[in-house]
Amino acid sequence: MSGLTDFNDLHQTKGKAAVKKTIEMARSAVAGNVVTPDIWPDPILPGGRHTPEIEASILPGVFAEYADAVAASTQTPPVLATMFTVSVLASVLQGRFEVAPFGDDYREPLPIWTCTCYPVGGRKTAVFNACVAPLQRWEKLAGDRARPEIARRFAAREVATKRIERLKQDAAREDDANRREAIQNEIKREREEMPDEMKAPRIFTTNATPERTEGLLAEQDGRLGILSD
Repeated sequence: MSGLTDFNDLHQTKGKAAVKKTIEMARSAVAGNVVTPDIWPDPILPGGRHTPEIEASILPGVFAEYADAVAASTQTPPVLATMFTVSVLASVLQGRFEVAPFGDDYREPLPIWTCTCYPVGGRKTAVFNACVAPLQRWEKLAGDRARPEIARRFAAREVATKRIERLKQDAAREDDANRREAIQNEIKREREEMPDEMKAPRIFTTNATPERTEGLLAEQDGRLGILSD
């Protein structure tokens, strides 16, 4: 349905009255009193509307050159590499920009969703691999740089965990209330001084489950691309 995908869109374009009328018509249809809707336009069948070609020239500078080069080397339409490049750039820029749609303190990030349909055997994987190669290279270098700090924090957390377990046992055996309180304070201090867990930096993932995606978003400070061929 052109332009309107849910009640939020309908509300923004035609107001609450249109939403209410749509709900009432749906209820009437369920009750057996089918009402012909007069709000939604006729569906647009796939291929029924001509759309312009998406060329690599929509990208700036070196990105357009890269997309053109990928298309030429894989013998695929430029739109395939162009849309993959847009998704790669969106993943890199995720979290850097926000909008305030209502002019107040409510903020939304600026993600982007792209979907490029292409027949099986059309070399989508070759184009995908070429476009995400810079991201994979960056993740490798960033992971190598972060490895010493990740190991240091892991060791510190292991030691702190062992100390806390031992202190818990000491507190459980201690009969003196003052001494037990002192041990509990020491446990609290150990927990507060324990460094946060650190994960290797990641820009994107592929085909992750919703649960795993949620965990990755938490690890990466809420910024993550989901890219797949």
